[in-house]
Order: sequence, then C-alpha cells, then structure tokens
Amino acid sequence: MLRSALSSLVLPAALTLGAGCAHAPSPAASSFEAAPLPPPTTTVWGLAWDPEILFAGLSACGPECKFPPVIVDGNPLYARARIQGADVRVLDSGTQQEVARADAPSSATGMWKVPGLAQTASPPLFVFSRGGQAVPDDGETKLPPVPAAHYLPTLALKPVYRKYSYCVATQGPLASDAGALEAVARHLTAQGTPTRVEDFLDPSKWRGASLWVLFQPTGYVKVEVTPAAGVTVQASGARVFNLDWKAPGSADAAVKPSQSRRGFYVTDAATSPIGLVAVLVPASAPAAPLTGTVKDPTTEPARGRPYKGELPLRFVDGAITLVPLFLDATTPIIPQDLPETPFGCDSPPGT
Repeated sequence: MLRSALSSLVLPAALTLGAGCAHAPSPAASSFEAAPLPPPTTTVWGLAWDPEILFAGLSACGPECKFPPVIVDGNPLYARARIQGADVRVLDSGTQQEVARADAPSSATGMWKVPGLAQTASPPLFVFSRGGQAVPDDGETKLPPVPAAHYLPTLALKPVYRKYSYCVATQGPLASDAGALEAVARHLTAQGTPTRVEDFLDPSKWRGASLWVLFQPTGYVKVEVTPAAGVTVQASGARVFNLDWKAPGSADAAVKPSQSRRGFYVTDAATSPIGLVAVLVPASAPAAPLTGTVKDPTTEPARGRPYKGELPLRFVDGAITLVPLFLDATTPIIPQDLPETPFGCDSPPGT
C-alpha cells in the first residue's frame, strides 16, 4: 500500500503588547517544512505454472472430469501444473531490458513476487521466467505421473501494468522441452529436417518460436482456463503447427512420429482440438513486425463464436514466447492485468 507521509506546518501567532499595529513585530518564520512523499510503487505477483500439464490433465481426465480448469490452490489439476523454483524477472516491453527480479524463486504454490516497482503508466512489463520444476503430483487426480522436463527461458506475452498503488496479479507460464515444442521438433525431424527443441532458442535457425495457449472467454478475474478448442493462429511468414494430445506411447501411425514425452503431437487438422498452437518464424523471414491472429471457423453466436484474438508478436533471443490468450467474441483483444484488484500481496487468491 502506498504510505503517505503526513506533514504539518505550524504558523506561530505573534502577540503585540502595548504598541500599535504599526509597531508590531513581524511573525517569526516557520522552521518546519513539508516532508516529501516517498515515490509511489507497485508490487506485481504471479503464478509460475505449466499450462500444458493442465491441458494434458483435462484431456486425460475426460469430459466427465470432476476437477475444474481453474488456476487456484486446492484444485488438483492446477496443483500438478505449479512450478517451484523458477527464476522470475520483469522486462520493459519496449526495450526488453530487465527492470527487476522476483524477491525469491517461485514457491511450492507457484507464487512469486516483485515488490517496489516504480509506478508509471507506460510501458507495460512482460514476465520472463526460466528453470524450476513441476511440483510433485500428490496422486489425488489418479492421473498418470507427469514426465519430467526442463523449463526453457520463457517470455510471457501478457502486458502487466504498473500504474497502481497495490498488488497487481498476473501469470508467469513456462514452456518445457517435453511438451508441444518437443512434438514440433519431432514433426520437423520426421519431415526430413533434423530438429531439437534447443534449436528454437537459436536466432540463427529461427527468428522466434511462440506457443499460443488459447482459452475460452471468461470473467474479469481470469483464473478459469478452459481450452478454446477448434481454433488456430495465422501469422504472415510464419510456420503454424496445431497441437493435439493422446496418452503418451500411442501406437497410432498419425500420432507416434511427432508425439512428445508428455503426449502432445502435431495434428494435420486445420485447427487445434485443445487450443494449443505453435507459431515459428524462420530466421530467413523479413525483420518486420508480426501479428498473430486467432482464426475460428465456427459460427455459433449463441456460444459466442467465432472467437477472436490478436496480438503483436515479440521475441527475445534465446527464449520461447508463450502467449496465454483469453479469446473474445466481439473484437480483437490484448489481455490486460489479471486482475486489476487490490489484493493483499501476502495472501492473494489462488495461493
């Protein structure tokens, strides 16, 4: 909370004794001055988590799954997806230079906090995370264990605004080397271009690699993360790969060549059945601004479709860009803070 320094200015009254006003002494000058206010600051807190684990858990759990797709503490599907020990920083979205670091690695609940950020209306910040490990599964979901993975340096393409005097909440999702990106690498290798996940971090091979995690429209406090099935992304000059999921170890000839350790694979379908799309920009592509646009071929106004969404792509050398995008049914959107509400930093919701 912004702490204001209260100051008072005492003006002593001058008493004039026995003489007329013309001979009254001048009031003594005050020796007190107003204390300067401390610079206003904002605290940003967030959740380090792996959306692929939650998406895979929903797919494995099936349509009658009793666990909801929400990123709040107490939900076993989210508990499996929390990342502990991630190194989290915030970058200036304009210069992409580091502004500050979290005061500690992400906790066992996935929470991290960056206090003391100077308040400013612009530019917004982006969350940059690396490392950590998924919190061990306690078995409550009865789902198969999550295969181990390394978490890649990840730029979350979700603007965070620091113009408030309280805690602003956001997401800090990370991409791994065992999920969708491994599936894309295996797919490219099967097509004759030997590729490793690490190649997506090499600007001499790819100008940038992004993973779009697309959610259905939701309320103001965006903790419900239902996958937006049946959509894809278009970006000029980029290669687009729609992802799907089956239990790891599938013998299906259409799945096996590209299936990753965590069950994701590249589908030939025109859209992603699970709202997960990889967009890769070759190193040979022109160095021009790129915009990713969500395409939804379904027209069902009663269900708010077609969904829409659009976002300028940003890349950082040596990192994956992850786009956690809540879709809208009216106009293209750029996601804002999550949420712009003065929660206490010591006990925010979902931790």
